[in-house]
Amino acid sequence: LIDGERYGVHTVFIEKNGKMRLRAPDSEGGMAAFPILCNGGGALLCESGEALPIDCAFPLLHGDFGEDGTVQGLLASCSLPFVGSDTRASAICLDKAATKALAEALGIPTVPWRLLTGGEDYTDLELPLFIKPTGLGSSVGASPAHSREELIAAIQSAASLGGGRVLAERLISPIRELECAYFSAQGEQIVSYPGEILCDGFYSYERKYSTEAAGTSARADVSRELAERMREHTRRLCQAIGVRHLARVDFFLSGDALYLNEINTMPGMTASSLYPRLLERSGISPAEAINRMISDAIAEGAL
Repeated sequence: LIDGERYGVHTVFIEKNGKMRLRAPDSEGGMAAFPILCNGGGALLCESGEALPIDCAFPLLHGDFGEDGTVQGLLASCSLPFVGSDTRASAICLDKAATKALAEALGIPTVPWRLLTGGEDYTDLELPLFIKPTGLGSSVGASPAHSREELIAAIQSAASLGGGRVLAERLISPIRELECAYFSAQGEQIVSYPGEILCDGFYSYERKYSTEAAGTSARADVSRELAERMREHTRRLCQAIGVRHLARVDFFLSGDALYLNEINTMPGMTASSLYPRLLERSGISPAEAINRMISDAIAEGAL
């Protein structure tokens, strides 16, 4: 969705071992990968010693080490302007327990939940429950538990992926998954009308990224009163946390009961993703939104 004619784009890949590599055209017209290091002063430093000047970074990363403030802190310490929330806001939003606690303090309802940190007595937990790591996204490590055996297995699985911190939520049914897009740049703030994930059953990692992924609607069939309530919750929560530029705020609806689920500070931005479609229905094209976020990040970095 980024304007390739307006921007010279350099793609940086981060390997599983943490090493960064720059993709650039090679002499045969293919793409060669060059090791790089972050460097202060608005540039990327290749291991060869060559500095590659850049104006702005766009950290298109999901989950831990991407949305948790780690990369954002690295970019900030290197004085590289970047799109999206800062280290603090990113860390709060990826930590589901922290997000829910703040939402409740603001009077925004959440599904009844409990934070498990290891060694607790699970016998007082009322089934069924939904178990997930507190700091991962895309439903990684998340699973429902309808029996004690499923509960123990789910907690062990989530704890192994989430550094030992696990969120146990009441499993509610029936349920609808609704989402609002949040955008702010150059002094303007937009909160979209809600869209909906059209999914029968648990929206797992496999279903999100398979060819049989659930459908989506950029305009959920809900009352105007409910839509405005969701938009107000989205606005208040993003402002309280200090979300910058973009976010997708997810809700559950069960009957008449609305609950906050989570915030994604770097939502999917492909042509088929719901976030850019929600923006478009709100009167701003994805390409224009990206242009304004980049301009805003560069202007802030120059202050």
